[in-house]
Amino acid sequence: MLKRYQRYYEPIPTLIARTRDIIALNVFDIQSLPRWHEGRVMLIGDAAHAVSPNSGQGASLALEDAMYLAKMLRDCGRDYEEAFARFESDRKPRVERIVAAGRRAASDKEIVSPLRSKIRNFIIATMVRLFGIPGMDFAFRYRIAWD
Repeated sequence: MLKRYQRYYEPIPTLIARTRDIIALNVFDIQSLPRWHEGRVMLIGDAAHAVSPNSGQGASLALEDAMYLAKMLRDCGRDYEEAFARFESDRKPRVERIVAAGRRAASDKEIVSPLRSKIRNFIIATMVRLFGIPGMDFAFRYRIAWD
């Protein structure tokens, strides 16, 4: 690994050099579970819908889940079954769309040279600042109406 990435910008070579055991794993997401709840148990975050790191949305989805579930529990009073059902039906379409976007983003990954990596990162950062990410507004402009 160090031989391949030694000319990359810091801290990449240092992190690799200081790593004792490198474990190669495939990255998976969960396309869709048939159900996120049973009885008094509700799955949220990665337990319900693990998303590829390529989406950049895993932690955001987990935080959204927590807030939205709190809202549903508040709005449904003591009826947790209704809260769970509403939570799942409201959240599933958004989550599955983001999982699919992450899967698409992972499909074209390749190892590039250090120079191409710097150029790519600069262009991406500039374009995102100027224009956002076309087609991804649904992910970044999402708001939960608490009231």
